[in-house]
Amino acid sequence: MNITFNNKQGKLGKTAVANVADKIGAVFSKFEADIVSVEVCVKDVNGPRGGVDKRCRLLIRLRRMKDVVASVQEDSVSRAISRAVRRAERAIKRKVQRRGMRNLGRKPALGFAVYSD
Repeated sequence: MNITFNNKQGKLGKTAVANVADKIGAVFSKFEADIVSVEVCVKDVNGPRGGVDKRCRLLIRLRRMKDVVASVQEDSVSRAISRAVRRAERAIKRKVQRRGMRNLGRKPALGFAVYSD
């Protein structure tokens, strides 16, 4: 699983990036076979004016499924990241479960018969 950060505004320091990468790795480790990459974008939407303006957007690319995007706007960066990770985790869990449900009723393409003499 490849994790990339888009931190052009410098809202995350080196230790914060490491902590976020660890958190994402821990939360998404159970879906590691399905996840190709994770892109984290943290942005201050409103600039220096304050308010609820820190946005975290997670783009998760999945194998053989559509991408998952979780975007959250909060008053602090850490809270925005936490909520975005939780939303993305729920969305991935639903997609993986639905994919499993879809495959339950299928019959194999080739049937094999066992003959005995």
